Amino acid sequence: MNNNKLNIVDANDTRYFPKEAVPLSEEEEAKYKSPDTGGYGEIVASLSVPSDLIDVMRHQNQNRAKDIDPEHVRSVMRDIKNRGLQNPPYVMWDPISEKFIPLSYHRCTGMVEDNWDTIPVRVVEFKSQSEKQDFLDHQNNHPPAKNADLDDAVLSIQSRNSLGVFNGMNEKQIKAKVYAILDKFFSGLHTSKKSQVVQRVFEFDKSRFKGWTSKGRKSQIESLKPEGCTDVYFSTDNSNIQKLLGLTISSLSNNKSKTISDNTSWKRKDIHAVVSIHIKSSDSNIESKRKTVLHQMSEMNRYGIHPKLAILKSITFLPQVLEPVEKMETENITYTWDEEEKQFLLD
Repeated sequence: MNNNKLNIVDANDTRYFPKEAVPLSEEEEAKYKSPDTGGYGEIVASLSVPSDLIDVMRHQNQNRAKDIDPEHVRSVMRDIKNRGLQNPPYVMWDPISEKFIPLSYHRCTGMVEDNWDTIPVRVVEFKSQSEKQDFLDHQNNHPPAKNADLDDAVLSIQSRNSLGVFNGMNEKQIKAKVYAILDKFFSGLHTSKKSQVVQRVFEFDKSRFKGWTSKGRKSQIESLKPEGCTDVYFSTDNSNIQKLLGLTISSLSNNKSKTISDNTSWKRKDIHAVVSIHIKSSDSNIESKRKTVLHQMSEMNRYGIHPKLAILKSITFLPQVLEPVEKMETENITYTWDEEEKQFLLD
């Protein structure tokens, strides 16, 4: 890390932030409501941060079972325009990427998409992952909050389970602990819903999957595509991948014809597909559907695409398995085309 580009929160502190992230003055801080962390985490700085230092593509702290909701983003931004920003979004500092990672995704996403040059934020640190989970659940109650649903409650308890919160407990103790957490953070759930949460998390033979919206898939391209890269990227679900690849090939073919007519040489294009699987919870065989995609696209590379025009270079499957918890997916799964083997191989 280049400390010439960084500043220290105070003289006795070891936290470093980019110099472009300017501490809010007392007058600026006074415009906003007092922070409400629920007693979870510690606010270590209040800053005005350039929007390009906030990585809204990183969804590691997204606390909803579903992808970012565009309508809720618009609702949040309407509220900010009507009433002004009441609560600066919360973020974490990642010293590895030297970016701020949102803890308030809808607000950060809305401000970035609305082309805010700088965004006032409150930087939070946590003593443990369990404390961060408490903070995230507490923050779902900010106005105008999107109502938490059953899937959100399940995801919260799943996350706590993966952190070992329920280790050593019997069924009765687990149920009591889960109900206490739900009463605190998901008070709108009735008893029957709370029982469903317990069953869905601790009956590990059941499967649950994350769904991806079209906008969510497209947003992942931005994080996958290197800056200045001229390769072709497209995103889709498995039911439309052949159609989207066909449209991409058709477009490239037209571009090649125009290029040749302009007496310019054509360089073969590498194509990259970002794919989610359309799957129901009752159908647990997501791997079978992914294998079908790989087989179909291998056939396209072998026989359907002219080798001098283009090649489908990689297929990235987005993480979707939420439970059973021991199989939960948190990272992309990428297969790259091997020219010699004539098949897609897992990176």
